[in-house]
Amino acid sequence: RGGDTWEVKLLLGEELAPRWHWGLNLIYEQEAGQGRATEIAWSQGVSYTFIDQKLSGGLEMRFAHETAKGSRSQPEITYMLGPSLQWRVGSRGHIDFVNMFGVTREAPKVESFIVFSLDLGGVKGNGHYAPASLKGQ
Repeated sequence: RGGDTWEVKLLLGEELAPRWHWGLNLIYEQEAGQGRATEIAWSQGVSYTFIDQKLSGGLEMRFAHETAKGSRSQPEITYMLGPSLQWRVGSRGHIDFVNMFGVTREAPKVESFIVFSLDLGGVKGNGHYAPASLKGQ
């Protein structure tokens, strides 16, 4: 079990042009005890809607800079990049498929995500694009 942590996130999303969407997640996370790990991360993605309200695809990237107490001068830096696909299931649900490949030495060779999301509340069809790679973080 890891130590207690606190984090700050900024989530941005926008329609760049008809059918083109962009999203950015910025994260700062600090562990309060144990190894006092610090993580600064961001993920970003751009997608194109192939079939309105049904299918979109794009490209995502994720960068993370992690350190721990006693090794702040030796950060673990990971950068990953890969394609994404989103299939909308009804008016409020969608499934995201993302396959990212490591670019830096510390990054995993491959990370894959399948995320099912259900949009609760708010106005239908008014959601912004968000990279799937940090949704669970």
